[in-house]
Amino acid sequence: MHFQELNYILCIAKHQNLTKAAQELYISQPTLTKYLQRLEREVGGKLFVRS
Repeated sequence: MHFQELNYILCIAKHQNLTKAAQELYISQPTLTKYLQRLEREVGGKLFVRS
């Protein structure tokens, strides 16, 4: 895992909200969602509970 990828995960955990995390990271929310979905496929499970 690269530093940028770790930063994405930490920011999502910090905000508990993909939109707010994407805003802080200066990327679009769909881009962050796609990254998270790809990572979850790689690890074989969900990393965050979505409601």
